[in-house]
Amino acid sequence: GGAPRSARPERAPRRRGAVRARAVIRQAALRAASCAPPSCSHLLRTRYAPTASVSRISGASAFGWLMGLFRVNAVVAELLASVTNSPTSVMVFAVVLYLILGTFMDSTPATIVFAPLIAPVAARAGVNPIQLGVVVVITLALGLITPPYGLCLLLGASIAKISVREALRDVLIIGGACLAVVALVIVWPDLVLFLPRLLMPNAGV
Repeated sequence: GGAPRSARPERAPRRRGAVRARAVIRQAALRAASCAPPSCSHLLRTRYAPTASVSRISGASAFGWLMGLFRVNAVVAELLASVTNSPTSVMVFAVVLYLILGTFMDSTPATIVFAPLIAPVAARAGVNPIQLGVVVVITLALGLITPPYGLCLLLGASIAKISVREALRDVLIIGGACLAVVALVIVWPDLVLFLPRLLMPNAGV
């Protein structure tokens, strides 16, 4: 009563896929059953780093959500607006703020939560948004190599099989160079604005 086999060609790829899936599952089960304790422990160690990374990012995102819920960003914005309107002071405050945030927050929630409070104050002080964006991005990148969050620092130390303290000695050199670049961008905005002005002369950068 059903349609002939040749009239239902779409079932053949499904059958082949199901057969291959069963073969993969069977092979994985056999390997897991024959896994010796040393190799199993090595497998667990290799899975630890990505799991720890995801856990840290999740915790940082939850912390950023809590800071937004309790309006910490609004309090910081009001404080900054009442203290100074100098472009250099606003940029230095942004650097210090994001350096502190980078030690315990991921860059994505830190940007989402605190960029809206820095941008209007910086605009009132006459800071170019491109200059501010470059400074914020470089400063948040430093958070990836500064403990305790220091995601790239922890992953690099884990891959190199050295302690975080040993890795931190070399990372400080890179961090110092990044801070020097940030200082140059704050003092000399044309360092990052000359290219947008060259490519988009009518954009008013």
